[in-house]
Amino acid sequence: MFFCYDEGKKFTGSFNPTKCNANKMLEKHLENYFFLKFILTNSDRGKEKVQAARELDICNRKIKFWQKQDSYSETLFQKSVNRYKQDYQGAI
Repeated sequence: MFFCYDEGKKFTGSFNPTKCNANKMLEKHLENYFFLKFILTNSDRGKEKVQAARELDICNRKIKFWQKQDSYSETLFQKSVNRYKQDYQGAI
């Protein structure tokens, strides 16, 4: 079982992060981050909480990766974070 990130699936292709917009890529991971935090905070099932915590580690690693890219904008990132905080207000 997984929510957003399959721990058993490893990427084996080639990938050039400089050809991607870091903040657009971050959007996906931010959405996952807030969803996983919601599960971790609100689920009454231990197995779900354990899985969400594992995937949250993966999510945090991916967010940090995209924050290191040249196309990353802290201003855009903070706007996205604030939007998700509003969406999840009171839920986490």
